Amino acid sequence: MNQGTDIEYSLKLIDVSQIDQIAPLWKKLFAYHHEMRHQVVYEPSDTEWIRRKNKLKDKACEMIVLQALSENKMIGYLVASLQKLDPTCGEIDSLFVLDEYRSEGVGGALLEEALNWFNYKGVIRKKLAIGIENERVVSFYEKYGFKAKRLIMEG
Repeated sequence: MNQGTDIEYSLKLIDVSQIDQIAPLWKKLFAYHHEMRHQVVYEPSDTEWIRRKNKLKDKACEMIVLQALSENKMIGYLVASLQKLDPTCGEIDSLFVLDEYRSEGVGGALLEEALNWFNYKGVIRKKLAIGIENERVVSFYEKYGFKAKRLIMEG
């Protein structure tokens, strides 16, 4: 799939049992957010990945995992789920694209696939969470109909 960009890429739906394939990019996302929050470089451990993966699986009644590939290299991923407690609520759990592939339409293509899946599943409410330090992605999600609804503060 090429969205009128300079790169060729394709999207691939992988079985949830193969979610560990996205671990290397999830670790980059984790490190990216950690550095934005704390101005400290941090490499997440395998244990942190396992904790996150299990949390995703535990909260979902159904989940999809999408990969974006260019020249057989994973350049991005998306995890989306339907909530166990309310299957009419879909959540974009995690979306990441390698820095050198951002602004090439990859994130938008991943998100559109997830939104199509939500529509197919009859999702009424769609949600996602953004770290306050990552406000630059707000306009990206607004293009797809997301709006800020609440601010959750932690201490």
